[in-house]
Amino acid sequence: MNNHTISGCCCCCWKYIDVVTVDYDVDDIGMVIKLLLLLLFLVLVAVLLLQLLLLLLLLLLLLLLLLLLLLLLLLLLLLLLLLLLLLASVTTENLLISDDSDYYATSVFCNNCHIFMFFDLKSIFS
Repeated sequence: MNNHTISGCCCCCWKYIDVVTVDYDVDDIGMVIKLLLLLLFLVLVAVLLLQLLLLLLLLLLLLLLLLLLLLLLLLLLLLLLLLLLLLASVTTENLLISDDSDYYATSVFCNNCHIFMFFDLKSIFS
């Protein structure tokens, strides 16, 4: 044990104490150092766990962003399909009306109102 004398103020009654003999053992200082190292280790573990949590949140955010991007791509493909269906709602094909090879008509079928119409191409373009 080592004896040291200090003077100061009492932390309980705030009265000034002239001389106080403090007895401490060298092993007590080692225990304090060990406790401080343990506290430092716990703080480091807490910081690492916090960083891991933030990394997981970042990965979750990136996953949600990727999911949103895929959803937008799916919406774009759906709009493209809708446009193709809109363009394909009126289908045309050339039909030979008679044996005369100069007499062609175009048949137009509207998929919306289910009407089949014929137009004589020779009379329209001549």
